[in-house]
Amino acid sequence: MSLHRLKFVAVVSMAAAASLASAQSPGVLYTWDHSFGSALGDSVEGWSYGFGAGATTLSNATDGVLTVTESVAGSDWAISDGFNVAKESAANASGGFFDAGGTDLLGLTEFELDISHNGANSISGQLFFQPDDGSGCCGFFTSSSFTVDPGGMSTVSVSFAGSGISADQLEFVRAIGVQIFGSGEASPLTWELGELRSVGPGLSQRVIADYSLSPANLENAVVKFDELGISGGAADSQAGLSLLSGALRWVDLGGTGDPGDESGGAVAWGNGNALAVDFSSRPLDISNYDFAEVTMKATAGAGGASEVGVQFFAQYADRADSNAFNYGGTSQTLTADGAYHTLSFPLAALGAGGDLDLTQWIGLNLDPHAGGALQIQVQSVVLTTIPEPGSAALVLIVGLAASAVRRR
Repeated sequence: MSLHRLKFVAVVSMAAAASLASAQSPGVLYTWDHSFGSALGDSVEGWSYGFGAGATTLSNATDGVLTVTESVAGSDWAISDGFNVAKESAANASGGFFDAGGTDLLGLTEFELDISHNGANSISGQLFFQPDDGSGCCGFFTSSSFTVDPGGMSTVSVSFAGSGISADQLEFVRAIGVQIFGSGEASPLTWELGELRSVGPGLSQRVIADYSLSPANLENAVVKFDELGISGGAADSQAGLSLLSGALRWVDLGGTGDPGDESGGAVAWGNGNALAVDFSSRPLDISNYDFAEVTMKATAGAGGASEVGVQFFAQYADRADSNAFNYGGTSQTLTADGAYHTLSFPLAALGAGGDLDLTQWIGLNLDPHAGGALQIQVQSVVLTTIPEPGSAALVLIVGLAASAVRRR
């Protein structure tokens, strides 16, 4: 299936595009306020009792509050969100989710939780997170402890530091939970959780792939579509891709894609080392960044094209359009001179009609090119908040943007 070739229109300058960045993205993960999905009434947003000496009952009768009712006085208990739910706002209007997978917390530093209880004593607890550990599910990491005093709702902050969780694991946290330790209360308590937030400065740069470091694998790159445009290519696979001299390499045939929609090949990357092949790939949060910086080169044979158009694309959730996903793209021209060039693609061009905090994959789609095959080598793909100096002029001169809808 081919990405429909997009018509591009000029967009505003680099400074205007940069102003649209939000964050990487600290913000509300759960509010229990019925704002998202099909649950217009009581909804615990997938949270449930997990473990501990005293089971709990969860409800959401009060808008904006998750109520936790203990069954055993003074007991310890733990609750968590559903595995593979990125956050509350990943729910769609049909009762499912825009994307399945973990929460992308890379670049963030702590959680904040609004919480209260109706007891008479101060009670301790902790937050925990369960990331994909690379061999199955899941690791188990705990924050430093916090104390909830009696009275009204208070905010507790817990840092990721000291938990032992790595940056790679923060890319894909499969479950987030709250554990309350045993108390001296004589009767079962009622707890209220008001909001769970992620906090932190975010990153100014995120490396999606850097083949100059001589990785042992293809850094999760796959042929995504227009596979007939890649020599030996097959859709949703790594066929036709290889490593060569510190770069990801493929031979792009150009003009041999889907009949009536001819183009070069399309190669995509996902989050971490999960292949970008289906709708349960790890969701990637790119809403903090302003540009994708792609260092690549094209080498033509005798009589080959002197340049080729390169489109940077992404597939991401569209909360405003029920269960839809949007494709957006921005385009630059790559000179086919056998030398590396850094192309700067403004991500603001992708965000029209979509939500980049739930991005399934990002990638490159080459335009048709006459005169024979091109050897394509990609050295790195990096998301940044500002473009590299060498590529900034391209964005200042012109940014080309569009969006198109493509459904599952």
